[in-house]
Amino acid sequence: MSSNAPDQPYDSGSHQPDLEGITVVAINEHVVCHLDGEAIVLHLAKGAHYRLNSVGTRVWSLIQSPMQASAIRDALLAEYDVEPSACEKDLKSLLDDLSKCGLIEVHERIADSLAI
Repeated sequence: MSSNAPDQPYDSGSHQPDLEGITVVAINEHVVCHLDGEAIVLHLAKGAHYRLNSVGTRVWSLIQSPMQASAIRDALLAEYDVEPSACEKDLKSLLDDLSKCGLIEVHERIADSLAI
């Protein structure tokens, strides 16, 4: 079923949507350094830095343009030897952390409401 509903900003505090329903993109206002297969993301406005391991760095590279979270999961499953349920759980956790740190934008697709 397709929806013409607009994308809405993701509220990580309210619930975790299914990966099929969200689109993710890195906020391009940050400086990124790559070091030994890992990434250091500098959040200039906060004066903070965040270190991403090799898998987090791979996710970061995938989301330089908007990408559905389910496509990120599928890419990780194709590249790493990981159980699908563990991959999905860890990806949701990473996306939640990145969102809370202000490093990414996550948009959730809201289903059409029915008129009564």
